[in-house]
Amino acid sequence: MYRFADGKVYIGHFYYNQSDGKGKIIYSDSSYYDGEWKLGKFNGFGKFAWANGEIYEGHYLNGLKHGKGRYTFKYHNAWYEGEWEDGLQSGKGKYCESYDTIEGRWEKGEYLG
Repeated sequence: MYRFADGKVYIGHFYYNQSDGKGKIIYSDSSYYDGEWKLGKFNGFGKFAWANGEIYEGHYLNGLKHGKGRYTFKYHNAWYEGEWEDGLQSGKGKYCESYDTIEGRWEKGEYLG
């Protein structure tokens, strides 16, 4: 376990003094990331839970959402499940809010239809 000066705590593997392999970081506001790391960045499969209740569970590349994943929003029982690229919805996906659902293609976070 490593405790940072700003209050966050890391539990997991290190490689060359960086988070690498499986590990969990807990931030001072209680949000956390639990999953795979590569040289200090989220990389592979993981879960990030924000203190406000929003959650992303899926794949990361170089610290950004990338690949397949599901983001659950804190409002209106809303979620997006699908493909991500460079941290944004890109590719095939489905967004659901309460009883409304849209499904189709996304690019850089924008719904294309």
